[in-house]
Amino acid sequence: MTPFEGMFYRQLAEWFLRPLPTGGARAAGSHPIGMATDTGLVRTENQDRAATCRGCDRFGNQFVLSMVADGIGGLQSGDQAASVALAVIADSVYQSALIANTKPSVWLEKALKDANALLNQQFRGKSGTTLTAVLLTQAGRSCWASVGDSRLYEYSSNKLTQWSTDDTLAGMLGIDREAAASEQTMLLQHLGIGPELVLKVHEFDKRETRKLLLCSDGAYFVSPDSRLFAQLLETGKELPPAVVARRIVEISKWAGGPDNSTVVLMGLPLELEAPRDEEPGILNIWDCFGEVAYFLPIEPRPQLSKAQSSSLKPDQLPQEPAADATPPRKATDLREERLSRPKRNRRKATPKSKGQHLKATSLRDGDEMNEDEEAASQVQLRFSQDTDD
Repeated sequence: MTPFEGMFYRQLAEWFLRPLPTGGARAAGSHPIGMATDTGLVRTENQDRAATCRGCDRFGNQFVLSMVADGIGGLQSGDQAASVALAVIADSVYQSALIANTKPSVWLEKALKDANALLNQQFRGKSGTTLTAVLLTQAGRSCWASVGDSRLYEYSSNKLTQWSTDDTLAGMLGIDREAAASEQTMLLQHLGIGPELVLKVHEFDKRETRKLLLCSDGAYFVSPDSRLFAQLLETGKELPPAVVARRIVEISKWAGGPDNSTVVLMGLPLELEAPRDEEPGILNIWDCFGEVAYFLPIEPRPQLSKAQSSSLKPDQLPQEPAADATPPRKATDLREERLSRPKRNRRKATPKSKGQHLKATSLRDGDEMNEDEEAASQVQLRFSQDTDD
């Protein structure tokens, strides 16, 4: 029994772990959000992961979640820890949105604690990841949180400000990382470190015009006083965010590329309005190389009063697929069909009978989902992938 019983995080974690090129960059759909990552010149593998998710809560209000995770290189399976963390957080936030009886900051806090508990149980302290996340919501206050030494910056009025504080002695004491002793830069906490996680979720005004920069330490080491980042953001203010993000990770390579480098750049305010042609029960997810759509068969949203919505429990959510749904098709077939047609056409979510589920295993050998978990995961994943080596 896992501490988090999400419906699709194992499948999503496997997707984040698929074979990838050494570097890539892309936009998150039509949003002014760009992501980029690169292995660098020293590391043999990329243990960073980045993702942006878009979905709707139970009442049709849209949310966008962006994350950067840096698997800890000194421990084993850092790439797996980062992938599991992103998958669990995306799943947990989405499940909270479907209930929608708490504010978004509670969704994010619960999601990070879910990820920490599952990583701690799975790896027993032998692996972990840092994590920085921003949750933008159409209804309620937007928020962010950070664990470890991945960072969040705000760029506004030609000034770059670090919002996050590194979970190190140097960070807590306000000592610049470059001036600190090596023992002062050691992490005090990260996701997966143990059962207890000291976490604070910060709310902010999503309506202000600014840019938010999420990045791993492999990116920000080239700009210790932040002036380089500020200059890049200023000169690239008319460029697509994905182009600017790619420039930042390329500069980290020119500076020696000693570590994996990953960046997510968000332009605010976002236009948060659910697309009219998008069906309820869909979570779209982008990383630096491709995208995946998660379908949860649900009934049409009822028109509930605030009093009714606040009393909803998870087991009251509709789970049965539509009666006229068609049989499911394999993810590979869906991917080939999608890549072959010029326009993307949405199709209705379809049920999965016993034995027809997409194979979904945990990241530990031989630890597959049991029948109850499989029956709960009535999902379909539709893939596309871009590569930029």
